[in-house]
Amino acid sequence: NPTNKGYDIFGNPLRLREHAFNLDGSGYGAIPHDSSLDLSGDMTWCAWLKMDSTTIRRSIFHKNYLNEISVTQEINGNITFFHGDGSVYTAHAVSHTITNQFFFIAYTREVVGGVSTTTVYSSINDFSPSTLTSTVLPSLSTNDTLLGDGYLEPYIGLVSDALVYDKLLTSDEILNNYNAGLSAHTN
Repeated sequence: NPTNKGYDIFGNPLRLREHAFNLDGSGYGAIPHDSSLDLSGDMTWCAWLKMDSTTIRRSIFHKNYLNEISVTQEINGNITFFHGDGSVYTAHAVSHTITNQFFFIAYTREVVGGVSTTTVYSSINDFSPSTLTSTVLPSLSTNDTLLGDGYLEPYIGLVSDALVYDKLLTSDEILNNYNAGLSAHTN
């Protein structure tokens, strides 16, 4: 928050959500490509989202949908997670039709022996996991990593406590992230 240094857009001290990204509905965040930011293997992405509108497809998080990862808000309000091998992609869509209120969503991807397994957890469906297995493996790209922008229209809404891990979080660790942000995201 540029007007209140040391606090996020909700007034939470940054030290409580160390290393998380927040967007207030205008602009986007960009991390220039660096070889150390490899999202082509095991990973976890999670965030609190508040969609203002679902009239157009929008990019929430992006590092090339044909490669490492892209998180997209669809016209019907669904959230789709993409990854690919450079020419073919896989898509894992989950239903989220809620606008103008916060919800928490987490995506995990495990890559083992030629198979990628993605699982999505959401506060909307009481954290019941939605799992998809695919032989399409993510590949490394040289794109910048973007929060609130990407290959579609920029995201309009709030993104809070966006976290990216280069490992697979357990369901307990995901629930801990949800609980850590719950009081700040009460609608």
